[in-house]
Amino acid sequence: MAAMDEFRKEREAMKTAPFKQKLAYFWDYYKWHTIIIVAVIVFGVSMVHNIVTKTDSVLTGVMLNTFIDDYEKKEELVDEFIKLKEIDTDEYHVELNTSYTYSLEDSSTAAQSNYAVLQAIMAQGANGMLDFMTGDTATMVDFAYKGWFTDLRTVLNEEQIEMYEPYFLYVDQAVLDKIQEASNNLEDTTTIAHPDPSKPEEMEKPFPAFIDMSQCKTLTDLYTYETDRLLLGIFSNAPNPDMTMEFIAFVNEKTGD
Repeated sequence: MAAMDEFRKEREAMKTAPFKQKLAYFWDYYKWHTIIIVAVIVFGVSMVHNIVTKTDSVLTGVMLNTFIDDYEKKEELVDEFIKLKEIDTDEYHVELNTSYTYSLEDSSTAAQSNYAVLQAIMAQGANGMLDFMTGDTATMVDFAYKGWFTDLRTVLNEEQIEMYEPYFLYVDQAVLDKIQEASNNLEDTTTIAHPDPSKPEEMEKPFPAFIDMSQCKTLTDLYTYETDRLLLGIFSNAPNPDMTMEFIAFVNEKTGD
């Protein structure tokens, strides 16, 4: 009771105290309450701002291992595509992610880097946030046998299939199934050979997983290293496969100008 009496006396005294003294008293007793309330308000305002200002993706591509040093060229390409397709940037955005690198080298450094990249791409892909990926043959085939890319015949129309079929490269569904079964049984999958993607006749269940974009200078110019081929694959749960094909047509036409 004595403590309560003392508290009441302090509050009574504060009624006639100078403003600075009142402020100091308030801060001593209520600073943590204030900090928590302010933090909640800031968090709430931030969430509302993100929701209000967030734009939806109409196309998100990953250009793997570009080691790009000319970001302006990439942004100019994106801006040109946005302008051509009359995309409202207040509502939508287009992104070409050139920040990911992935190495097939057997080293601890490569393993650590690869793990981070795999986690990032898998998280985005699982949430339907990625449309396509480009990269060299070995890397793209490695990802394909992780089950990342769709059968192009399921997303292309008949005209597109006829147009791009000469540039198709393939994955063997039978090998994919074998890798999945071994993985489910906690067996080593690294000993399972990946067949040559350019030889579907040697596969048991081939399906087109890539378009060879090697002749597309518009894309190859964004890479700072020479690669055997530049392949493009569409993710299995890509949210915008139609816009991906629009982009492929755009970069091919631009190359032909």
